[in-house]
Amino acid sequence: MPLPSPTSCWPPRRPSNTARSGGTIYPIVSNIPRIYGSEPGPTAGKIGTYVMWTAFATTAVTSSLFLTALAPNAAALSIAKKIVNVDIGWSQWFAGFAPLGIPLLLLVPLLSYVICRPQVKQSPEIVTWSSSELAAMGPPTRNEWIMAALVLLAMFLWITGSNPTISLPVLGSNFINPTMVVFVVISLMLVTGVIEFDDIVAEKARGKYSSILPRCSHCQSGLNEIGFIKWVAEGYAKPLATLSPTLG
Repeated sequence: MPLPSPTSCWPPRRPSNTARSGGTIYPIVSNIPRIYGSEPGPTAGKIGTYVMWTAFATTAVTSSLFLTALAPNAAALSIAKKIVNVDIGWSQWFAGFAPLGIPLLLLVPLLSYVICRPQVKQSPEIVTWSSSELAAMGPPTRNEWIMAALVLLAMFLWITGSNPTISLPVLGSNFINPTMVVFVVISLMLVTGVIEFDDIVAEKARGKYSSILPRCSHCQSGLNEIGFIKWVAEGYAKPLATLSPTLG
């Protein structure tokens, strides 16, 4: 029977589909085909194609289902706030996409099973392998327990802090900016020693992305204020108005 998608467990706390699928999910699922001798090439159809396709295809769904599952989601909301003064919280985002997103999470493995039907139908060896790997890792360390608690704290603040119906008198407000939650959690990680400051400095690529994205947002806002966006839109709209909707 189809395997459930492992990516559904990670998105709320991993704001990058690349980091989530390539950095967390791939190292796990890439070991499953090897148990059955399914490698790229003639043996890929045993189970490898199905497992890898399911793992990465669901990333597109989970990135849309959770506000904090993809960095551009927050950027898009920031632009919407500046242009049309629309403010959407974590819980509103999830509730809006859940009617479509949750069925998609269930359909992707089923569709993958039809399109990339694996030769291996039963997989009891995976349970044995995962149990042995967990035993080899040993019990959770102090930092891992702290990290788990901080993850739950972040999710709690994202969900309740963006829900106007939930009162948070201790925090003095019913709304907490998701970015502020990230800074709070990172600060706690530094204070508790879960990570070092050098670990943050080492993330140069992500830092560049984080610095470029706000600049693009400000540039877009400036172009909208001077009327450039409207001018371009109207210029393209005139020749397109005479075309048939079915032409595309």
